[in-house]
Amino acid sequence: MTEGYRRWRRAAAATNLAERAAVRYYRPEGDGRLYAVAVDGAERTYPLVARRGWLAGRSGVSGVLGPYRDAKRTAIDESVVAALRARHADRSGGDAELWNGETYAVSAMDADGPPFPVTRSDYFSGCSTAVGLGEELTRALYDAGASPDAPDDALGGIVDALSLPRRERRFPDAASFFRADLPPNVLGAGLLPVFDTGDGHATLCYRRSADVAHYPGRVGIGASGIVAPDSAGEPPSVRRALLTEFAEELFDAEGGARDPLAHESVTRLERLAERGEAHLDFAAAACNAVGGNVLLCALLFVESPAYYRDVRDGLSMNWEGSDAEWVSLTDGDRLAELSAPRGIVPHGALCLFEGLRRLDDAYGVRSGLSFERRTP
Repeated sequence: MTEGYRRWRRAAAATNLAERAAVRYYRPEGDGRLYAVAVDGAERTYPLVARRGWLAGRSGVSGVLGPYRDAKRTAIDESVVAALRARHADRSGGDAELWNGETYAVSAMDADGPPFPVTRSDYFSGCSTAVGLGEELTRALYDAGASPDAPDDALGGIVDALSLPRRERRFPDAASFFRADLPPNVLGAGLLPVFDTGDGHATLCYRRSADVAHYPGRVGIGASGIVAPDSAGEPPSVRRALLTEFAEELFDAEGGARDPLAHESVTRLERLAERGEAHLDFAAAACNAVGGNVLLCALLFVESPAYYRDVRDGLSMNWEGSDAEWVSLTDGDRLAELSAPRGIVPHGALCLFEGLRRLDDAYGVRSGLSFERRTP
């Protein structure tokens, strides 16, 4: 890092240059809806697709679209409160409890919250669908000749001319992933938890129930982000993904042929959102925190399969009806079977391939599969 760049970066940080540029560069076309987030007393602005970037790695959060009631409460606590309120609204048919402006489920799960004795894994990889902020964006602005105190209107031409490649991040463990200060353009993440069993490294797979709305009967790997192209290869719809996950997780709206978006609570939420009386970030945050149960159950399975089944049966999740299964990373035949395109959830395949590639690159952990990554 040159001294000139160092001085420029300090000046740019003082004016939030990269953050202001990110709002323009990463905001989806036609999506002008932004959220004001107060962090350490300072208000920041993030686009709708900011999920983990809202609070991950932050301290001293003073408010997120309303007061954050207790900074010491974990994401699990908050998601439970949010889910209870939503379920109450579902049963009562009322609108008021769908969004009260105060309760907020943190989108990044607190890894230290659950007091379960879990087996530690130092081989935890994350793959984001759209990471490109932080140092990369700052450096690109510097290389493009942007003034560190450039006003927003002057940033337009510079930002529109940028073309940053998709960025990848490696994480040494689960806690660092959940605490990572990921940029606000992250749509979701694919995770491949791999455990040292004493006899080598293994991951977990499970088979989805035949009754779920998406990819019934297919194999799932670890935990995956909710935003992914559908089976027809269509680009992801953030709004549809959030509402679908909201319906499935909170209202048990999965059911084969039934469209989760036709659920009465979802249609009420959409009407409220159109009137400005409800917010889709509630659905995103609550579902993401509730979705953390998938990873928790995987960790529980490591400790006690029986305890895992008790927890699983008490939750509404996408993998009911099937126990998790250990898969050794040296079992090439089984890994190849899992990765068959017609047998695995599409973004689960991405988790598997990207995770195995990174384990080899970053940690020297070899798998039974040999493959080459080709850029499109």
